Amino acid sequence: MSSKNKTKLAAYLSFKESFIAIALIKLNKKEKQILKILAQKETQENATQTVRNLVIVLNCAPSTVWATIRSLRSLNLISYNRPKEDSLSLSKTALFLVEKLQ
Repeated sequence: MSSKNKTKLAAYLSFKESFIAIALIKLNKKEKQILKILAQKETQENATQTVRNLVIVLNCAPSTVWATIRSLRSLNLISYNRPKEDSLSLSKTALFLVEKLQ
């Protein structure tokens, strides 16, 4: 491997490690919990149904779950377009991050 490629690889690994460190520090407890739960889900529910279930599992207000979902969506960690029709899906970045959270 050339020294140029080694430098690129080191920069990539450094970026990856930095991203993980920042995410672990900046994501709050609720965001981390929701990411873990969504990563384990096997059923495809729409966003509204998912929030209802998360309210029960996390024992918190629906507004708290929606605020957290919106926060994760703004970070491009989850996606959905229409809450009553589209299921929530985790991005590849979120799936990678969940591995590191466990």
